[in-house]
Amino acid sequence: QGVIRVSDGRIYHDIIMLNLLKFLNAVQVLTGQVSAGTMMEKGVGFDRFHAQFKLQKGILRYDSFMLDGEEFKLGGSGDLDILKKSLDFTLLVAPLKASSSVFEHIPLVGAILETIDTIPLGVKGPFDDLHFLPLAPSAVEDEMQDVIKETFGIPMRLIHLDTFRGKTNKGGN
Repeated sequence: QGVIRVSDGRIYHDIIMLNLLKFLNAVQVLTGQVSAGTMMEKGVGFDRFHAQFKLQKGILRYDSFMLDGEEFKLGGSGDLDILKKSLDFTLLVAPLKASSSVFEHIPLVGAILETIDTIPLGVKGPFDDLHFLPLAPSAVEDEMQDVIKETFGIPMRLIHLDTFRGKTNKGGN
């Protein structure tokens, strides 16, 4: 078993982070603001990273991990199979830049917000072909939610990406 704690750092190359940034903010990808080159040059900043893990039979099992980053807050758990070069993670992601860009023009909203919207995602597949899948909030274990709430000190609201589609299709079907 092991524990990693890192403060005030930058990640310059990580396939999961790059794909997560692409998934969360397609506009930045389309305008060239997020790319492998940009990430390797500027990095993705974070205030703190914490992980609890154990290695068993070639599988690095993360009991929990969290990243308090500039682009998003992230927490989760899962397995990284070193021999098969694949992973299976459950993530809770709170995209900060996307949220702040929506609310930045609305006066006083920041003072009223008491929760942070968090998207549950599954990340599965080989390193060279990762798939990010939106999960239903019910798919996230209560224990993981409690760890993330306690770590970030902010109550969170799990949202499903289909929630937004439902709001836009109310008059349709």
